[in-house]
Amino acid sequence: MCSVLKSGIRIGVSLSNRALIFMPEYTLDDLLDLSRYVDDHGYYCISLGDGFLAKARWDPIITQTAIAMITKRVKLATATLNINYRQPVQFARDWAVLDQISRGRTILGIGIGTAAAGTRGEEDNPFTLQREMEISRNGHLYEKRGTMLAEWIELVKELWTKEKVSYHGKCYTYDGLTLQPKPYQKPHPPVLMSAGYGTTKDFMLKRVAKVADGWLVNGGTTPELFAPTWDRLKEYLKQNSKDHNKFDTAYQVTGAFGENVRECRQEMVWWIKSYYGTDDAERLNWWGPQGGADVWIDWITKCADAGVKTFIVRFATRKLRAQLDAFTKQVLPSL
Repeated sequence: MCSVLKSGIRIGVSLSNRALIFMPEYTLDDLLDLSRYVDDHGYYCISLGDGFLAKARWDPIITQTAIAMITKRVKLATATLNINYRQPVQFARDWAVLDQISRGRTILGIGIGTAAAGTRGEEDNPFTLQREMEISRNGHLYEKRGTMLAEWIELVKELWTKEKVSYHGKCYTYDGLTLQPKPYQKPHPPVLMSAGYGTTKDFMLKRVAKVADGWLVNGGTTPELFAPTWDRLKEYLKQNSKDHNKFDTAYQVTGAFGENVRECRQEMVWWIKSYYGTDDAERLNWWGPQGGADVWIDWITKCADAGVKTFIVRFATRKLRAQLDAFTKQVLPSL
């Protein structure tokens, strides 16, 4: 099976390095076994998330290195790697090494993160986004985190593509840096910026168009919301002399697969609460589809028509292997 389906749609899978923390029945051996399954069955990518203290998990770069050693074809992605606790120069070297080990299979999905006290069930969690940035010695940049994100991407790309780098921004200043090794991919691994949901603000879209190679959305959208936002982004890409046909649009969708919708929803409620510490029972449709093949095919097709090119499917369940296997057999052949 080809990683790009006949329809042109690309389907990836999130294997949840976060679930390794809160699901004792889900082990590293399970994650690695599923990685082989995803690779063997023609999926486009394996995606892992990122977190520091508020939503602890196995480090995505180290874990993807292990996955790179046991897979041959599937791409290795993040959705979303948070820059708040990652120094850009060291990160550029670490990701370049992963790209070399995987022979150019990495896709960097990157963002700022959303941990915030008082929202989404985290009232008792002391590790807000600002606090995590302070712990990682980036706290003085909290109010400039959007600028920080854009400069971080620009700096990393320069380190990947130039022999000697001097960079002078509002958040980062370096002179005469030389980075080795360079990534395997030329000119560099693709960088997708996570920015908002279906109704992303214009200043964020302008930032995406300027510095990124793709736009990453994490849930909370519909085809009706995505299409006009993508149209706005295409205008900003044109202003930056970028071809929207070569610009990726990726959507990580959280849902559940099965004929018993009631059971799907119950499983999603448990999973989301375990993952995020919040009960989202009243807005499960915000996350994504729940149901069998027809539901998922209809949803994916409509989102693709709206402009989504790459889907990262995240099954909110303790029965990940069963749902992934059913999805593979019942949905992929129809796409």
